[in-house]
Amino acid sequence: VLALHLQIHPDKVPTFRSRLKQLQRLEFPPGVNVGRGLKMEYTSEHLFMLATVFEIIGLGLPAQAACKMVIDHWSHFSGGFALAALQERAFNLDRPDQVLAVVHLHSLHEIQFSSTRGRISHSEVTICDASAVASEFVTHDYDRNYSRIVVSIGRLLTRLLAIARDNAGVVSAGIYDADFHAWLPGEKAQGYRFKTCLLYTSDAADERSS
Repeated sequence: VLALHLQIHPDKVPTFRSRLKQLQRLEFPPGVNVGRGLKMEYTSEHLFMLATVFEIIGLGLPAQAACKMVIDHWSHFSGGFALAALQERAFNLDRPDQVLAVVHLHSLHEIQFSSTRGRISHSEVTICDASAVASEFVTHDYDRNYSRIVVSIGRLLTRLLAIARDNAGVVSAGIYDADFHAWLPGEKAQGYRFKTCLLYTSDAADERSS
């Protein structure tokens, strides 16, 4: 699934396997470094974690930094995938607003500080829809952080599921997978901003409505 998703040339699949082993040596995704001679059973969570980390690596981040980011923010990334699956179910054939992961990188975090938070973390992740991201361009939200990395969680979800179903023979691959329900964010989860998604909207007071 990953090889097809990342458009790996058939002759380069062994090289891609080596890249995956490099991530395993970094203990990513968690739980797959089971040792030599033992067969590992990958889960859907491992697939989505790997797909996410390769998106970040593809943007130029070193593998170790990308792995740390995905692990540290997996509750947000996985929540984004779950919300995207819910949107696809609700809207059926109508194309819903995109669910996006907006990443703030703080590459100088080790020598920076915030007057309100003290030490700055290496990264922040917000899950939102495209309308919420667009609204930031007409407000003052860019006064502090001028740059964003945006990953289309919704499009990534549908592509991976389609490849798993149509090319890898995973008949059960779909937006109704039970794993997605387990990934849904809790009632008081922070870091979610939606303007048009009827399943998970928030206003300035961070209230939720359906």
